[in-house]
Amino acid sequence: MIRAVYWSCTTGGAPTRTICCSWAMHWILCASCTFVTPRAPLTVPGWPGYHWYAVPRVGYPGSDSFRAGYRELADFHDELFERTGIAPSSTVLGGFSMGSVMSYALGLGADRPAPAGILAFSGFVPTVEGWQPDLVSRPGLRAFIAHGRRDPVIDVEFAHRARDLLRAGALQVEYHESDVAHNIDPTHVPPPPTGWERPSHWSRMPRGLSLVSAAHRRRCPRAQAPSANSGQRPGTPLSS
Repeated sequence: MIRAVYWSCTTGGAPTRTICCSWAMHWILCASCTFVTPRAPLTVPGWPGYHWYAVPRVGYPGSDSFRAGYRELADFHDELFERTGIAPSSTVLGGFSMGSVMSYALGLGADRPAPAGILAFSGFVPTVEGWQPDLVSRPGLRAFIAHGRRDPVIDVEFAHRARDLLRAGALQVEYHESDVAHNIDPTHVPPPPTGWERPSHWSRMPRGLSLVSAAHRRRCPRAQAPSANSGQRPGTPLSS
């Protein structure tokens, strides 16, 4: 049974908060589920919002910043696994754009436990020094991939490559694309997994709903990278 969703946020701005809250409501109202939205730790001069790594070239994250973001997000996940008692096998990793990339990275990393599934919206499986996807040890892992054909930021071909790579590795891939740009098509929001049921008492707040606002106040510690710099102290709230 899926008991947790870790949605890696790329920016602390209102649009991303809206997406995360929509996802939280969608999943939590379908089951008693913990929903956590760690915010990316880096700010990059000249770019708005928050980032998981520097981007010298789309599809190829900067290795130093990627390793730093990867390690801190992995530590954050491990802390949550221990604190909540919810195992990786009951946890879905998901995200949009950079958040999608990090979900692929943490979900397929050889040094990481296999999650219950991956939700990848408008992203790519990263090509970066020191990291390779481990598909052999996780056959049957479920992955949901969605991408816009008109995406001007991350070309849809990256989604095709991810789909083909994961299917060749015997993962269970559900793939969707439509004529949207770099955004989430509402028609691509997956239904609740098999076995989930809505709470019987809708008047009572489902367990975990209060975690939405708490999750927005939680972020990974600041990652250090030569080409990116964080402007806030670790643990500070998300900005509006």
